[in-house]
Amino acid sequence: MKKIRKTLAIILVLVVVSSSTFAIGLQPSPENEYEFMDYIIGFVLENFKADISEGPVTRESLIEGAYRGIFESLDEHSVYFDEDEYKDFTESSDGEFGGIGISVTKEGKYIEVISPIKDTPGDKANIKSGDKIIKVDGEDITNWDLHDAVDIMRGDPGTTVTLTINRNENIFDVEITREIIEIITVESEVLESNIGYIQIKQFSDDSADDTKEALFSLKTKNIDSLIIDLRNNPGGYLDEVVEIADLLIDAGDDIVHVDYQSQEDRRYFSKNPDLFEKDIIVLVNEGSASASEILTGAIKDNNEGRIVGTRTYGKGTVQTLIPLATGGGMKVTVAEYMTANKSHINGKGIAPDIEVLSQVLHSNEELKNTFVPMNEKRDVKYGERSLNVYGMQQRLNYLGDNLTLDGSFGPKTLSAINDYQRINDLPEMPVITRSLVDHINESVKNYNISIEDLQLKKAIELLKK
Repeated sequence: MKKIRKTLAIILVLVVVSSSTFAIGLQPSPENEYEFMDYIIGFVLENFKADISEGPVTRESLIEGAYRGIFESLDEHSVYFDEDEYKDFTESSDGEFGGIGISVTKEGKYIEVISPIKDTPGDKANIKSGDKIIKVDGEDITNWDLHDAVDIMRGDPGTTVTLTINRNENIFDVEITREIIEIITVESEVLESNIGYIQIKQFSDDSADDTKEALFSLKTKNIDSLIIDLRNNPGGYLDEVVEIADLLIDAGDDIVHVDYQSQEDRRYFSKNPDLFEKDIIVLVNEGSASASEILTGAIKDNNEGRIVGTRTYGKGTVQTLIPLATGGGMKVTVAEYMTANKSHINGKGIAPDIEVLSQVLHSNEELKNTFVPMNEKRDVKYGERSLNVYGMQQRLNYLGDNLTLDGSFGPKTLSAINDYQRINDLPEMPVITRSLVDHINESVKNYNISIEDLQLKKAIELLKK
């Protein structure tokens, strides 16, 4: 009986039609790659029976799938972008985009304003926290995906967009002219005991100039020491971090070594005197990656300061971003970098001089600046390792899980994700989708805890001595 059941199960799962049913034609040699690919695409287009709900398969979708497959066979940092994905990625990396300057979220079926960004068109148009945006240029966006709603509100500077707002059941239109919206990546202040504090959220365009301006501003206030906060900074442009390191490293000292695949290796070293000759502490954690690790390594290896926190992420590779004629782009790993003393850190990270494990801030408003931004505009599959996975682990831990923060989408992370999906009536899938990212960000926003920032506290204690 068991054998019959097993055979029946196999029959139910797999139904194969003999290849003789189809006119498969003469296959070209696999050595002729283009003709062989064209043959495969042609056969699929003619014979693949698509699920009605998924719509027809096109030649363009198959070719794009082949492009994506090429990059998925490389490493977790090499990515193919379609046109919309490329636009999203470059706007995030460049630190500015055309828009109206409001932060929004998905509340039930509505797009709701979290807050307008100060001195932006949305702020000047008197958009308020809690406003529900029900239409954009007359198009009803009720039940829209958050990313799609954001996309339709963005646009070229100088163009106008009309939002239909529901404010406490009072419905009205607001016409707003889009402007360039800058993403603030560097913030600074003076803490207790005359300690300067600079937080660098990512290394985008103008981050070096903003850091230099912050340093000069703090120097005019006669600070006695400095904290540089790189926690959960996912990295960014190599030139920007080199320019920042040049401000803090003595002339002639190494900043980073880059080993390229297709060109001569490069050594970056400081060209200018140390701008800040005082005690420095750098705060890092498992979300400090890539360019953050370059700056951390430069300061540590040249004995310019102490590193406090937890071991960094360990992304020791360099990518280049290439626009494509399709309007999309590709991000390809082209080099490995080593820290100033030529240490390989890929997959290893940088150990702090003083390890302090816990770092959670006091309120959700502050929390927005503490987690790695999950910027990858693609589904992350089981088995991958990426900063999107690390960001998901951070958020799941914040909501009560106890995952190892390693950025690896393994069994424990999958189990925690499935638990979250089940609790929130979401389909259980072994994939981190854009909608799941939106959903957990919303859950975190509405979840309050109050725990000390022990890493910052330790840094202040050390600088007071």
